[in-house]
Order: sequence, then C-alpha cells, then structure tokens
Amino acid sequence: MIPLLLFQIATATEIPPPPEPAEVLWAGRMAVFGERKLPFIGTITFRNDNYVLAKVVTDATGAVTLEQDVCRVAFEKVAGAQASMDEKAFRSMPPATPHF
Repeated sequence: MIPLLLFQIATATEIPPPPEPAEVLWAGRMAVFGERKLPFIGTITFRNDNYVLAKVVTDATGAVTLEQDVCRVAFEKVAGAQASMDEKAFRSMPPATPHF
C-alpha cells in the first residue's frame, strides 16, 4: 500500500518548465589602474575608464553570457601628457564575450 501511495505522489508532482531565456542591456564603466616604469622618469601610475554596452543573456540552465562592446575609452592625464584614442579604433574592436 505504501509503495503505491508513494508512486502516486511522485507521479502527481509536476516538474516546472525551465525559465525562458532572458536578454537585458547593461551600460557600465570599468576603471583600469596600473603602473609603468619609464626611463628617466621613474614609476608612474595611470588610470583609464572603459565605457561599455553589454547584452546580457541568461539561458534556460542559468548560465549568463555577456556580449560587451566598448563605446568610449577615457585616459587620465599622466606626467603632463594626455593620451587619446580615435573613435574608429574601439568601434572596430571585437566584442568581449565572457561566460558565467
């Protein structure tokens, strides 16, 4: 009797379907800090900010994939010099696609 009852309970329980894949757009900024030794000047520290747009996709298993595109790079002034990057350069970079 008990095995039959357990079988009825187990077969009556419905397994929920997996969640639908979701897609979200993120905008963010990533600050990168570093040091570089230069001849005659010594060690300098620097910072640049990378502005990105990312399409975030969560699949039915819960795995998350980002497809990041850089839309702007800003360099901090260091030792009296200012670096810059042409917009065409980062627009031609391939997207980064980390998976979690």
